[in-house]
Parts: sequence; C-alpha cells; structure tokens
Amino acid sequence: VATPYGRAVYDSSLPCHAGQEMYSRIRELAELGVVLSGGSLHLIYAVAMNTGDDFALHNWSRWERKLKALSPDLKKVMSVLQIKPDFASLKGATGKGNREEAARHERFAAALCLHESLTQPHIDPAWQEPNGLTVKGISRGLLEKAQDQLNKCAGMASKMCGSAGWWQLEMLLAQIAQQAELRAQPELLRLMMLKDDKQVMTVGRARALHAAGITTLEALALSEPDDIQRAMLAALPRNMRGVQTSFKAAGAGYAAKG
Repeated sequence: VATPYGRAVYDSSLPCHAGQEMYSRIRELAELGVVLSGGSLHLIYAVAMNTGDDFALHNWSRWERKLKALSPDLKKVMSVLQIKPDFASLKGATGKGNREEAARHERFAAALCLHESLTQPHIDPAWQEPNGLTVKGISRGLLEKAQDQLNKCAGMASKMCGSAGWWQLEMLLAQIAQQAELRAQPELLRLMMLKDDKQVMTVGRARALHAAGITTLEALALSEPDDIQRAMLAALPRNMRGVQTSFKAAGAGYAAKG
C-alpha cells in the first residue's frame, strides 16, 4: 500500500529524486507557512528547479544594491529565506563566501527575476545587461526558458499538493503555473483565457484592455469595437498610433468572440 508521501511524489510525475526534494520543500511551506505579502516570490523560490548557470551571480556588489532596494514586502521573504545583503557585500569585496549561501542567493536571484516577469510589465533592465548581475545577462530567450521550466515545476508541485491534501498550496501553485505558461500578470489571466483562432489575445493587448477598465471576458463581450480599438491604441507609442487597421479588426473580433 502506497504511503501518502509516496503517493504525492508519484502523482507529481517528477523523477523520484526530484520528487523527494520537491516534497521536502513543499512540506516546509505547509508546516511553516508562506510569506504571501511578497506575492508569489516565496512560492517560486520553493518550486523553481534546474535554473542552471543562467542565474549565476557575477557582480555581487550590484546584487547587494538590488537586495537593499527591494520593497519591505519582498524583504520579508528575504528574511525568512536568510538572504542577507551583508553576504553579498562580503562576496563582492573579497570574492569569498560560503558556497551553500552563495547558491541560496543565486536561487533567490532566479526566483526574483521570474517573480518580476510575472508581476510587472518588464523585468529590471539590470538583469539583461552582460557582465552585470549575471555574466551573459538574461535574454528574452533565457527568461522564456525559465518561465517554461517554472510552469512545469509549479504544475507538478500543485499536483503533489493536491495528493497530499495541501489544498491552498495546490491552488496557489496552479495559478503560478498558469501565469508562467501565459507569461501574464495575475490580473490579466481572465482576459488571457480568450480562445480564438483568428484573434490572438497577447499579454500586451490584455494589459491595454485592463488599463481601460475592460478586465473580464464578460466586459469584453459587452464592449463596442471602437472602445476596444481605442484601448489598444492608447497603449502604443505615439508614433505608432496611426497604424490602426489590425487593431480595428481585433476590436471587432474581440467584441464578437468575448
């Protein structure tokens, strides 16, 4: 007879060793709690795996400054995870430091970059600069690869939580998986659920509609095509607002399909 632990690891579809590690991380969250004031950051840190060398920190002094500039809510997550700017300062000044603590910082860096990508229109430009926070910089391709990996890990972790009876964590992780799949902020998910072969709902279009107060598919269906067109045009740079044909077609299509 399978134990609850064995069943949860099996149901996650993760390889045995990875499943055991994930279970340990999730159980810690279930027992000690999640810092939700920091949004999805704590959960992303817990479930993100196999980020490789892409987020290996290069300029530790710059990393120290970024840590110190984080919001109070994100610093609460830092405190729980024991991410200390003082360590980054020492590493930047001397190049020395405990390997385990350095690895924890780099895992937090990956989680922070992913968190920014799912909660803000754009990540901090410092991530993208070569020889900055990382050696190569985080290109769009690398970020999308990390988001795809997060989608898989969060989805598998959600299944594990469902099997183990951690229902709240199951729901939270399922949303993170969905965000990573759609590369969208939480408030845009409802609009991103529009399915239409002819009119593709992109994150940019969803963001423009949301900014105009059109926040649900129901509201989209009731909107006039001209209102939808104006909403999407308002999100464009001024020098591109003369290009209206595709947006007029999209506006009519969304109003019909919403």
